[in-house]
Amino acid sequence: MFCKILVLILGAQNALGAVSDVSRLQEAQLVASDANRLDLQKQMLNYIAGYNVFNTQRSIVKTHVSFSVKEEAVEDFLVAAKELVSKIKKAIGNISCNLYRELNGNNFAIIEDWESEADADRDRLAPYVLEFLDDFKDDILFSYKKFSLVD
Repeated sequence: MFCKILVLILGAQNALGAVSDVSRLQEAQLVASDANRLDLQKQMLNYIAGYNVFNTQRSIVKTHVSFSVKEEAVEDFLVAAKELVSKIKKAIGNISCNLYRELNGNNFAIIEDWESEADADRDRLAPYVLEFLDDFKDDILFSYKKFSLVD
């Protein structure tokens, strides 16, 4: 039923791909524990909300936060950054958030997908983000950039 409604909302154009993705999320939800069901439901709703009915492209904002970390601070940075990513994933409007490390280096990136620019801006000023940056102010250089899909 859910997939049929989605097809009607999206229209015939590219609907089969969207239904396939939603079906995979629904299948994952069936085998997930109760604790993970809410997260999967959030992902499904975010996926649907991200579709533009007219062109079926997801209208999201990507943020790319780059960090250059002093070698002596890398271990502490990793622990704190993983905790930060966990908090960002729970933020309103967050679709995804992951931490990446440069191969053979001390450069890191947190790459996020947001439902809107306002959601990304609100999270950027969240107390847990400001505290993280303050804790590492002497050990990192960072840059923050926002991106949108080019039509």
